[in-house]
Amino acid sequence: MQTYNMSDIKNRLLKIDKLRVFIKADQYGQTNASSINKLDESYYICGLDKLDGYYLLLEMFFDEKDLVLKQERYNQDPFNFYEVKAIYENQKKTKIIFIDVEYIEEYIRNLTSFTTIIDKDKILRGKSSDKLKVDSSIDSQEFKQNGIDFFMNLIEVAVAISRRDIVTSNYTYDKLKKHLLTMASFYIECKYDGKVGIGQNGENLVDNIDKETYEQFQTIFATNTTEKFWNSVFNIAGLYRKLGLEVARNKGLEYPKKEDVDSMNYLRFLYENFGRKNHG
Repeated sequence: MQTYNMSDIKNRLLKIDKLRVFIKADQYGQTNASSINKLDESYYICGLDKLDGYYLLLEMFFDEKDLVLKQERYNQDPFNFYEVKAIYENQKKTKIIFIDVEYIEEYIRNLTSFTTIIDKDKILRGKSSDKLKVDSSIDSQEFKQNGIDFFMNLIEVAVAISRRDIVTSNYTYDKLKKHLLTMASFYIECKYDGKVGIGQNGENLVDNIDKETYEQFQTIFATNTTEKFWNSVFNIAGLYRKLGLEVARNKGLEYPKKEDVDSMNYLRFLYENFGRKNHG
């Protein structure tokens, strides 16, 4: 569907018993508002009593005849939801999330802001994205394992750069950035006591992290030359340590210091022997 008549949709959804919550979401922060305003995007979340009934609502939102692309994806981690994205011939873009209503609060904490259109069971009464709080406990084993995985991938990236294997370097570096994003998520949960999430791909970072740390994030993405790639690798290691130590202090967790120190020693060895003297 290219143009949404929200009043009509609301009236139709109110008659569907399976639909318990309907939310209009804003997935971008205020920092990006000026550029995002030029885009025509719609983003909604449908909370259902049973997720398998999502297909009954698809025709309400998607007009097949004008579609350019449509993607449907079932997600199971950390909870089940069904995501449908569409792009139309007139460049309009739509995303709908269908989710079990029991997970709705956990999902929307990653939104910058949202408007509740339907809430049949009063689940979100008086709540907004800046007031919503969920359990912000961090599993100690998950925290430590993320660190081990990060440093293992750090070495794999450095070895690939040392070999001038740019393809492997970049694909492995993508894994490393995901581990950093997980740590950033832990960090934001600590900072805001579980009231704020960073989004699936860090959409909310710019609005919820201090300027200095966000600028550090921006230094990890330059990989177009070997020397810049090495700099990014050292920068991402330093940023991971900064966030990880703060989370560990805040939550009383054990930061993997030995893995950090040993990995950085090996990283410096690789750089001294295959980076500094032979960089391209």
